[in-house]
Amino acid sequence: MFKVLTIAGSDSGGGAGVQADLRVVNSMGGYGATVITAITAQNTLGIESIFSLPADIVENQLDAVLRDIKFDAVKTGMLYTSALINVTAARLKHYKVRNLVVDPVTVSKGGNILLKKEAIKSLVEKIFPLSILVTPNIDEATVLSGINIKNIDDMKSAAKVIVKLGAKNVLVKGGHLKGAPVDVFYNGRAFTLFEGKRIESKNTHGIGCMFSAFIASLLACGFDLKSAVSKAKEYVENALINSEGVGNGISPPDPSSWVVRDAVKLSAIEDAQNAFEILKGRQLGFLIPEVQTNIASVTVRGNTIDDVAAFPGRIVRLGDDIAVLSSPKMGASSHIARVLLTARSFDKSIAGSMNIKYSPSIVSAAKKLGLEVAEFSRKSEPKSNSSKEGRTLDWGVEQILRKKGKCPDIIFDKGGEGKEPMIRVFGRSAKEAAEKVLKIAFEMKKTYPEGKAKGGNK
Repeated sequence: MFKVLTIAGSDSGGGAGVQADLRVVNSMGGYGATVITAITAQNTLGIESIFSLPADIVENQLDAVLRDIKFDAVKTGMLYTSALINVTAARLKHYKVRNLVVDPVTVSKGGNILLKKEAIKSLVEKIFPLSILVTPNIDEATVLSGINIKNIDDMKSAAKVIVKLGAKNVLVKGGHLKGAPVDVFYNGRAFTLFEGKRIESKNTHGIGCMFSAFIASLLACGFDLKSAVSKAKEYVENALINSEGVGNGISPPDPSSWVVRDAVKLSAIEDAQNAFEILKGRQLGFLIPEVQTNIASVTVRGNTIDDVAAFPGRIVRLGDDIAVLSSPKMGASSHIARVLLTARSFDKSIAGSMNIKYSPSIVSAAKKLGLEVAEFSRKSEPKSNSSKEGRTLDWGVEQILRKKGKCPDIIFDKGGEGKEPMIRVFGRSAKEAAEKVLKIAFEMKKTYPEGKAKGGNK
Protein backbone atom coordinates (compact mmCIF):
# COMPACT_ATOMS: atom_id res chain seq x y z
CA MET A 1 0.00 0.00 0.00
CA PHE A 2 1.42 3.37 -0.99
CA LYS A 3 1.59 6.21 1.53
CA VAL A 4 1.06 9.92 0.91
CA LEU A 5 1.47 12.84 3.31
CA THR A 6 -0.48 16.04 2.73
CA ILE A 7 0.61 19.29 4.39
CA ALA A 8 -2.21 21.79 4.03
CA GLY A 9 -5.10 23.62 5.64
CA SER A 10 -8.28 22.07 6.99
CA ASP A 11 -11.55 22.81 5.17
CA SER A 12 -14.48 22.42 7.55
CA GLY A 13 -16.77 22.01 4.54
CA GLY A 14 -14.78 18.98 3.39
CA GLY A 15 -14.28 20.19 -0.18
CA ALA A 16 -10.65 21.28 -0.27
CA GLY A 17 -7.48 21.10 1.81
CA VAL A 18 -6.46 17.97 3.67
CA GLN A 19 -10.01 16.61 3.48
CA ALA A 20 -9.95 16.64 -0.32
CA ASP A 21 -6.45 15.19 -0.39
CA LEU A 22 -7.38 12.29 1.87
CA ARG A 23 -10.43 11.50 -0.24
CA VAL A 24 -8.19 11.26 -3.30
CA VAL A 25 -5.58 9.05 -1.63
CA ASN A 26 -8.26 6.79 -0.15
CA SER A 27 -10.03 6.52 -3.51
CA MET A 28 -6.85 5.09 -4.99
CA GLY A 29 -6.34 2.57 -2.22
CA GLY A 30 -3.51 4.42 -0.51
CA TYR A 31 -2.79 5.47 3.06
CA GLY A 32 -3.06 9.19 3.71
CA ALA A 33 -1.59 11.15 6.61
CA THR A 34 -1.92 14.85 7.35
CA VAL A 35 -0.08 17.81 8.78
CA ILE A 36 -2.55 20.66 9.28
CA THR A 37 -1.17 24.17 8.81
CA ALA A 38 -4.32 26.22 9.29
CA ILE A 39 -7.92 25.74 10.32
CA THR A 40 -10.54 27.40 8.15
CA ALA A 41 -14.21 27.92 8.84
CA GLN A 42 -15.65 27.45 5.38
CA ASN A 43 -18.36 25.80 3.33
CA THR A 44 -19.40 25.72 -0.32
CA LEU A 45 -20.24 29.44 -0.13
CA GLY A 46 -16.78 30.55 0.94
CA ILE A 47 -14.27 31.02 3.75
CA GLU A 48 -15.51 32.77 6.87
CA SER A 49 -12.35 32.75 8.96
CA ILE A 50 -8.79 31.39 9.05
CA PHE A 51 -6.70 30.40 12.06
CA SER A 52 -3.03 29.73 11.36
CA LEU A 53 -1.56 27.09 13.64
CA PRO A 54 1.60 28.02 15.54
CA ALA A 55 4.80 27.01 13.75
CA ASP A 56 5.92 24.75 16.61
CA ILE A 57 2.66 22.77 16.42
CA VAL A 58 3.14 22.25 12.67
CA GLU A 59 6.76 21.26 13.30
CA ASN A 60 5.66 18.74 15.93
CA GLN A 61 3.19 17.20 13.48
CA LEU A 62 5.86 16.93 10.80
CA ASP A 63 8.33 15.25 13.14
CA ALA A 64 5.69 12.87 14.47
CA VAL A 65 4.69 11.48 11.08
CA LEU A 66 7.97 11.74 9.17
CA ARG A 67 10.13 9.94 11.73
CA ASP A 68 7.62 7.08 11.87
CA ILE A 69 6.26 6.60 8.34
CA LYS A 70 8.23 6.35 5.11
CA PHE A 71 6.05 8.20 2.61
CA ASP A 72 6.12 7.44 -1.10
CA ALA A 73 5.03 11.00 -1.92
CA VAL A 74 4.29 14.28 -0.16
CA LYS A 75 2.19 17.23 -1.28
CA THR A 76 1.80 20.70 0.09
CA GLY A 77 -1.19 22.99 -0.20
CA MET A 78 -2.00 25.99 1.96
CA LEU A 79 1.16 26.98 3.88
CA TYR A 80 -0.08 30.50 4.65
CA THR A 81 2.88 32.17 6.45
CA SER A 82 6.66 32.41 6.19
CA ALA A 83 7.00 30.81 9.61
CA LEU A 84 5.03 27.74 8.51
CA ILE A 85 6.95 27.52 5.25
CA ASN A 86 10.30 27.71 7.03
CA VAL A 87 9.58 24.87 9.47
CA THR A 88 7.99 22.78 6.72
CA ALA A 89 11.00 23.18 4.43
CA ALA A 90 13.43 22.39 7.23
CA ARG A 91 11.67 19.17 8.23
CA LEU A 92 11.13 18.00 4.64
CA LYS A 93 14.82 18.55 3.95
CA HIS A 94 15.85 16.83 7.17
CA TYR A 95 13.83 13.72 6.43
CA LYS A 96 14.81 13.71 2.75
CA VAL A 97 11.27 13.30 1.48
CA ARG A 98 10.78 12.26 -2.11
CA ASN A 99 8.18 13.01 -4.75
CA LEU A 100 7.19 16.37 -3.27
CA VAL A 101 4.33 17.95 -5.23
CA VAL A 102 3.77 21.63 -4.43
CA ASP A 103 0.37 23.18 -5.03
CA PRO A 104 1.26 26.88 -4.50
CA VAL A 105 -2.11 27.89 -3.09
CA THR A 106 -2.34 31.68 -2.87
CA VAL A 107 -5.99 32.73 -3.17
CA SER A 108 -9.30 30.86 -2.78
CA LYS A 109 -12.05 30.93 -5.42
CA GLY A 110 -13.86 33.48 -3.26
CA GLY A 111 -10.83 35.77 -3.13
CA ASN A 112 -9.55 34.89 0.35
CA ILE A 113 -5.78 35.14 0.81
CA LEU A 114 -4.35 31.68 1.51
CA LEU A 115 -0.67 32.67 1.28
CA LYS A 116 0.45 35.95 2.79
CA LYS A 117 2.31 38.23 0.38
CA GLU A 118 5.54 38.19 2.38
CA ALA A 119 5.46 34.37 2.36
CA ILE A 120 5.69 34.02 -1.43
CA LYS A 121 9.45 34.57 -1.38
CA SER A 122 9.87 31.92 1.31
CA LEU A 123 7.77 29.44 -0.69
CA VAL A 124 9.89 29.99 -3.79
CA GLU A 125 13.26 29.90 -2.05
CA LYS A 126 12.64 27.17 0.53
CA ILE A 127 10.01 24.81 -0.89
CA PHE A 128 10.38 24.91 -4.68
CA PRO A 129 13.95 23.47 -4.74
CA LEU A 130 12.76 20.43 -2.74
CA SER A 131 9.90 19.63 -5.11
CA ILE A 132 9.56 17.32 -8.06
CA LEU A 133 6.65 19.38 -9.42
CA VAL A 134 4.98 22.75 -8.82
CA THR A 135 1.36 23.03 -10.02
CA PRO A 136 0.16 26.66 -10.21
CA ASN A 137 -3.09 27.66 -11.87
CA ILE A 138 -3.22 30.74 -14.10
CA ASP A 139 -3.67 33.18 -11.21
CA GLU A 140 -0.92 31.56 -9.13
CA ALA A 141 1.45 31.42 -12.09
CA THR A 142 0.79 35.13 -12.67
CA VAL A 143 1.70 35.93 -9.05
CA LEU A 144 4.84 33.79 -9.17
CA SER A 145 6.11 34.93 -12.59
CA GLY A 146 4.81 38.48 -12.82
CA ILE A 147 3.44 37.69 -16.30
CA ASN A 148 -0.16 38.56 -17.19
CA ILE A 149 -1.23 35.23 -18.69
CA LYS A 150 -3.75 35.36 -21.53
CA ASN A 151 -2.78 32.42 -23.74
CA ILE A 152 -0.60 29.32 -24.04
CA ASP A 153 2.48 31.31 -25.06
CA ASP A 154 2.12 33.34 -21.86
CA MET A 155 1.79 30.09 -19.90
CA LYS A 156 5.06 28.88 -21.42
CA SER A 157 6.79 32.13 -20.52
CA ALA A 158 5.51 31.89 -16.95
CA ALA A 159 6.66 28.28 -16.71
CA LYS A 160 10.18 29.29 -17.73
CA VAL A 161 10.27 31.95 -15.03
CA ILE A 162 9.04 29.53 -12.34
CA VAL A 163 11.70 26.98 -13.25
CA LYS A 164 14.34 29.71 -13.04
CA LEU A 165 13.02 30.49 -9.56
CA GLY A 166 14.01 26.99 -8.44
CA ALA A 167 11.32 24.52 -9.49
CA LYS A 168 12.65 21.40 -11.22
CA ASN A 169 9.39 20.89 -13.11
CA VAL A 170 6.30 23.05 -13.39
CA LEU A 171 2.76 22.40 -14.60
CA VAL A 172 0.86 25.61 -15.36
CA LYS A 173 -2.83 24.68 -15.32
CA GLY A 174 -4.90 26.37 -18.01
CA GLY A 175 -8.41 25.71 -16.75
CA HIS A 176 -9.04 29.41 -16.07
CA LEU A 177 -8.52 30.35 -19.73
CA LYS A 178 -11.30 30.12 -22.31
CA GLY A 179 -11.62 27.12 -24.61
CA ALA A 180 -10.42 23.58 -24.04
CA PRO A 181 -8.24 23.41 -20.92
CA VAL A 182 -4.57 23.00 -21.78
CA ASP A 183 -1.93 22.48 -19.09
CA VAL A 184 1.67 23.40 -19.89
CA PHE A 185 4.42 21.18 -18.46
CA TYR A 186 8.02 22.41 -18.49
CA ASN A 187 11.10 20.63 -17.18
CA GLY A 188 13.66 23.31 -17.98
CA ARG A 189 14.39 21.84 -21.39
CA ALA A 190 11.16 21.15 -23.27
CA PHE A 191 7.44 21.78 -23.09
CA THR A 192 4.66 19.19 -23.07
CA LEU A 193 1.04 20.21 -23.54
CA PHE A 194 -1.67 18.23 -21.79
CA GLU A 195 -4.99 18.89 -23.49
CA GLY A 196 -8.29 18.10 -21.81
CA LYS A 197 -11.96 18.67 -22.39
CA ARG A 198 -14.00 21.44 -20.88
CA ILE A 199 -16.44 20.00 -18.34
CA GLU A 200 -19.28 22.40 -17.60
CA SER A 201 -19.76 22.06 -13.87
CA LYS A 202 -20.21 24.31 -10.87
CA ASN A 203 -18.74 21.60 -8.66
CA THR A 204 -15.14 22.82 -8.78
CA HIS A 205 -14.35 23.61 -5.14
CA GLY A 206 -11.00 22.03 -4.25
CA ILE A 207 -10.27 20.84 -7.77
CA GLY A 208 -6.67 22.08 -7.60
CA CYS A 209 -6.11 20.21 -4.34
CA MET A 210 -7.50 17.03 -5.87
CA PHE A 211 -5.42 17.34 -9.04
CA SER A 212 -2.14 17.68 -7.14
CA ALA A 213 -3.19 14.91 -4.74
CA PHE A 214 -3.90 12.60 -7.69
CA ILE A 215 -0.46 13.40 -9.13
CA ALA A 216 1.22 12.70 -5.78
CA SER A 217 -0.71 9.44 -5.39
CA LEU A 218 0.21 8.27 -8.87
CA LEU A 219 3.88 9.12 -8.26
CA ALA A 220 3.61 7.10 -5.05
CA CYS A 221 2.29 4.20 -7.14
CA GLY A 222 5.37 4.32 -9.36
CA PHE A 223 4.13 6.36 -12.33
CA ASP A 224 6.67 8.59 -14.04
CA LEU A 225 5.96 12.31 -13.78
CA LYS A 226 4.35 12.93 -17.18
CA SER A 227 2.24 9.78 -16.97
CA ALA A 228 1.10 10.80 -13.49
CA VAL A 229 0.03 14.22 -14.78
CA SER A 230 -1.84 12.72 -17.73
CA LYS A 231 -3.65 10.13 -15.62
CA ALA A 232 -4.46 12.65 -12.88
CA LYS A 233 -6.03 14.93 -15.49
CA GLU A 234 -8.26 12.06 -16.61
CA TYR A 235 -9.29 11.33 -13.02
CA VAL A 236 -10.16 14.98 -12.38
CA GLU A 237 -12.34 15.09 -15.50
CA ASN A 238 -14.21 12.00 -14.26
CA ALA A 239 -14.57 13.61 -10.84
CA LEU A 240 -16.21 16.65 -12.45
CA ILE A 241 -18.49 14.64 -14.72
CA ASN A 242 -19.79 12.46 -11.89
CA SER A 243 -19.96 15.05 -9.12
CA GLU A 244 -23.14 15.95 -7.26
CA GLY A 245 -23.92 19.19 -5.50
CA VAL A 246 -23.63 19.51 -1.73
CA GLY A 247 -24.56 22.75 -0.05
CA ASN A 248 -25.70 25.97 -1.66
CA GLY A 249 -22.52 27.21 -3.30
CA ILE A 250 -19.59 25.77 -5.25
CA SER A 251 -19.48 22.07 -4.43
CA PRO A 252 -16.42 19.82 -4.69
CA PRO A 253 -15.93 17.19 -7.41
CA ASP A 254 -16.13 13.52 -6.48
CA PRO A 255 -12.58 12.06 -6.57
CA SER A 256 -13.83 8.53 -5.99
CA SER A 257 -16.08 8.59 -9.06
CA TRP A 258 -13.52 6.80 -11.23
CA VAL A 259 -13.37 3.97 -8.69
CA VAL A 260 -17.13 3.79 -8.25
CA ARG A 261 -17.73 4.03 -12.00
CA ASP A 262 -15.37 1.18 -12.80
CA ALA A 263 -16.51 -0.88 -9.82
CA VAL A 264 -20.23 -0.65 -10.60
CA LYS A 265 -19.62 -1.45 -14.26
CA LEU A 266 -17.52 -4.45 -13.30
CA SER A 267 -20.24 -5.53 -10.88
CA ALA A 268 -22.89 -5.36 -13.63
CA ILE A 269 -20.68 -7.31 -16.04
CA GLU A 270 -20.00 -9.97 -13.40
CA ASP A 271 -23.71 -10.18 -12.61
CA ALA A 272 -24.58 -10.81 -16.27
CA GLN A 273 -21.79 -13.39 -16.58
CA ASN A 274 -22.86 -15.16 -13.37
CA ALA A 275 -26.41 -15.31 -14.69
CA PHE A 276 -25.22 -17.04 -17.84
CA GLU A 277 -23.09 -19.48 -15.84
CA ILE A 278 -26.22 -20.56 -13.95
CA LEU A 279 -27.98 -21.40 -17.21
CA LYS A 280 -25.31 -22.90 -19.45
CA GLY A 281 -25.18 -26.67 -19.71
CA ARG A 282 -28.78 -26.99 -18.51
CA GLN A 283 -30.25 -27.78 -21.95
CA LEU A 284 -32.41 -24.68 -22.07
CA GLY A 285 -32.41 -24.34 -25.84
CA PHE A 286 -36.18 -24.81 -25.92
CA LEU A 287 -36.57 -21.44 -24.13
CA ILE A 288 -34.63 -19.47 -26.74
CA PRO A 289 -36.85 -17.42 -29.13
CA GLU A 290 -36.18 -17.02 -32.85
CA VAL A 291 -34.57 -13.62 -32.26
CA GLN A 292 -32.34 -15.27 -29.63
CA THR A 293 -32.06 -14.04 -26.06
CA ASN A 294 -30.01 -11.80 -23.84
CA ILE A 295 -29.34 -11.19 -20.18
CA ALA A 296 -28.92 -7.66 -18.87
CA SER A 297 -27.68 -6.12 -15.64
CA VAL A 298 -27.83 -2.40 -14.85
CA THR A 299 -25.46 -0.49 -12.58
CA VAL A 300 -26.67 0.79 -9.21
CA ARG A 301 -27.50 4.27 -10.48
CA GLY A 302 -27.65 3.49 -14.18
CA ASN A 303 -30.06 5.35 -16.43
CA THR A 304 -28.62 4.97 -19.94
CA ILE A 305 -27.96 2.05 -22.29
CA ASP A 306 -24.24 2.44 -21.58
CA ASP A 307 -24.97 1.64 -17.92
CA VAL A 308 -26.37 -1.79 -18.84
CA ALA A 309 -24.20 -4.89 -19.28
CA ALA A 310 -25.39 -7.48 -21.82
CA PHE A 311 -23.97 -10.02 -24.28
CA PRO A 312 -22.81 -8.75 -27.70
CA GLY A 313 -24.41 -10.89 -30.42
CA ARG A 314 -26.95 -12.15 -27.87
CA ILE A 315 -27.23 -15.61 -26.32
CA VAL A 316 -27.93 -18.20 -29.01
CA ARG A 317 -29.36 -21.69 -29.12
CA LEU A 318 -26.76 -24.38 -29.75
CA GLY A 319 -28.56 -27.71 -30.12
CA ASP A 320 -30.41 -28.23 -26.87
CA ASP A 321 -28.12 -25.85 -25.01
CA ILE A 322 -27.17 -22.15 -25.13
CA ALA A 323 -23.95 -20.38 -26.08
CA VAL A 324 -22.50 -16.87 -26.23
CA LEU A 325 -20.22 -15.24 -28.77
CA SER A 326 -18.55 -12.93 -26.27
CA SER A 327 -18.34 -11.94 -22.64
CA PRO A 328 -20.85 -9.31 -21.47
CA LYS A 329 -20.03 -5.67 -22.15
CA MET A 330 -21.52 -2.34 -21.20
CA GLY A 331 -23.92 -0.92 -23.79
CA ALA A 332 -23.94 -4.15 -25.83
CA SER A 333 -27.73 -4.38 -26.32
CA SER A 334 -30.22 -1.59 -26.77
CA HIS A 335 -33.43 -3.67 -26.79
CA ILE A 336 -33.16 -5.45 -23.47
CA ALA A 337 -31.43 -2.41 -21.97
CA ARG A 338 -34.41 -0.17 -22.74
CA VAL A 339 -36.83 -2.70 -21.26
CA LEU A 340 -34.73 -3.00 -18.11
CA LEU A 341 -34.27 0.77 -17.76
CA THR A 342 -38.01 1.31 -18.18
CA ALA A 343 -38.72 -1.21 -15.43
CA ARG A 344 -36.02 0.37 -13.26
CA SER A 345 -37.52 3.84 -13.67
CA PHE A 346 -40.66 2.62 -11.89
CA ASP A 347 -39.18 0.04 -9.55
CA LYS A 348 -35.68 0.80 -8.24
CA SER A 349 -35.28 -2.73 -6.88
CA ILE A 350 -35.08 -4.14 -10.43
CA ALA A 351 -31.52 -4.57 -11.76
CA GLY A 352 -31.65 -7.57 -14.10
CA SER A 353 -33.70 -8.95 -16.98
CA MET A 354 -33.76 -11.78 -19.51
CA ASN A 355 -36.01 -12.46 -22.48
CA ILE A 356 -37.18 -15.98 -23.31
CA LYS A 357 -39.52 -17.64 -25.78
CA TYR A 358 -43.27 -17.20 -25.31
CA SER A 359 -45.70 -20.09 -25.15
CA PRO A 360 -48.87 -20.63 -23.11
CA SER A 361 -47.22 -23.56 -21.32
CA ILE A 362 -44.22 -21.44 -20.27
CA VAL A 363 -46.57 -18.82 -18.83
CA SER A 364 -48.51 -21.59 -17.06
CA ALA A 365 -45.29 -23.01 -15.61
CA ALA A 366 -44.34 -19.56 -14.27
CA LYS A 367 -47.73 -19.12 -12.63
CA LYS A 368 -47.54 -22.60 -11.13
CA LEU A 369 -44.27 -21.56 -9.48
CA GLY A 370 -46.00 -18.58 -7.91
CA LEU A 371 -44.29 -15.99 -10.08
CA GLU A 372 -46.25 -12.80 -10.70
CA VAL A 373 -47.12 -12.56 -14.39
CA ALA A 374 -48.50 -9.61 -16.38
CA GLU A 375 -49.40 -9.21 -20.06
CA PHE A 376 -49.61 -6.23 -22.41
CA SER A 377 -51.13 -6.24 -25.88
CA ARG A 378 -49.45 -4.60 -28.84
CA LYS A 379 -52.95 -4.01 -30.27
CA SER A 380 -53.55 -1.35 -27.61
CA GLU A 381 -50.45 0.61 -28.53
CA PRO A 382 -51.03 4.08 -30.05
CA LYS A 383 -50.05 4.22 -33.73
CA SER A 384 -47.88 7.26 -33.08
CA ASN A 385 -45.79 5.14 -30.75
CA SER A 386 -45.68 1.88 -32.73
CA SER A 387 -44.06 3.62 -35.68
CA LYS A 388 -40.94 4.26 -33.59
CA GLU A 389 -38.46 1.39 -33.70
CA GLY A 390 -38.13 -0.37 -30.35
CA ARG A 391 -40.61 1.85 -28.52
CA THR A 392 -43.30 -0.86 -28.27
CA LEU A 393 -41.37 -2.73 -25.61
CA ASP A 394 -40.83 0.41 -23.54
CA TRP A 395 -44.49 1.35 -23.91
CA GLY A 396 -45.77 -2.12 -22.99
CA VAL A 397 -43.60 -2.45 -19.91
CA GLU A 398 -44.53 1.08 -18.86
CA GLN A 399 -48.27 0.30 -19.08
CA ILE A 400 -47.89 -2.67 -16.76
CA LEU A 401 -45.78 -0.77 -14.26
CA ARG A 402 -48.14 2.20 -14.17
CA LYS A 403 -51.00 -0.15 -13.46
CA LYS A 404 -49.26 -2.26 -10.80
CA GLY A 405 -46.94 0.31 -9.25
CA LYS A 406 -44.12 -2.23 -9.16
CA CYS A 407 -42.46 -4.69 -11.50
CA PRO A 408 -43.85 -8.25 -11.68
CA ASP A 409 -41.57 -11.24 -12.17
CA ILE A 410 -42.68 -11.62 -15.78
CA ILE A 411 -44.10 -9.32 -18.45
CA PHE A 412 -45.08 -10.92 -21.75
CA ASP A 413 -46.87 -10.11 -24.98
CA LYS A 414 -48.27 -12.33 -27.73
CA GLY A 415 -46.59 -10.42 -30.51
CA GLY A 416 -48.02 -8.62 -33.48
CA GLU A 417 -47.50 -8.21 -37.19
CA GLY A 418 -43.86 -9.09 -37.82
CA LYS A 419 -43.18 -9.18 -34.09
CA GLU A 420 -42.36 -12.39 -32.23
CA PRO A 421 -44.22 -13.06 -28.96
CA MET A 422 -41.88 -12.67 -25.99
CA ILE A 423 -41.53 -13.20 -22.26
CA ARG A 424 -39.34 -10.90 -20.19
CA VAL A 425 -38.19 -12.09 -16.79
CA PHE A 426 -37.08 -9.50 -14.21
CA GLY A 427 -35.12 -9.71 -10.98
CA ARG A 428 -33.20 -7.71 -8.43
CA SER A 429 -30.15 -8.84 -10.36
CA ALA A 430 -29.47 -10.62 -13.62
CA LYS A 431 -28.57 -13.66 -11.56
CA GLU A 432 -31.97 -13.61 -9.85
CA ALA A 433 -33.72 -13.29 -13.22
CA ALA A 434 -31.71 -16.28 -14.48
CA GLU A 435 -32.64 -18.30 -11.40
CA LYS A 436 -36.32 -17.67 -12.16
CA VAL A 437 -35.76 -18.83 -15.75
CA LEU A 438 -34.04 -21.97 -14.47
CA LYS A 439 -36.99 -22.76 -12.19
CA ILE A 440 -39.35 -22.31 -15.13
CA ALA A 441 -37.18 -24.67 -17.20
CA PHE A 442 -37.24 -27.35 -14.50
CA GLU A 443 -41.02 -27.03 -14.19
CA MET A 444 -41.36 -27.30 -17.97
CA LYS A 445 -39.23 -30.43 -18.06
CA LYS A 446 -41.34 -32.06 -15.38
CA THR A 447 -44.73 -31.15 -16.77
CA TYR A 448 -44.75 -30.02 -20.40
CA PRO A 449 -43.69 -31.90 -23.57
CA GLU A 450 -41.87 -28.92 -25.07
CA GLY A 451 -39.53 -28.93 -22.06
CA LYS A 452 -38.23 -32.39 -22.95
CA ALA A 453 -34.84 -31.85 -24.62
CA LYS A 454 -33.77 -34.31 -27.28
CA GLY A 455 -30.50 -34.97 -25.55
CA GLY A 456 -32.10 -35.77 -22.21
CA ASN A 457 -32.74 -33.66 -19.15
CA LYS A 458 -30.24 -32.25 -16.69
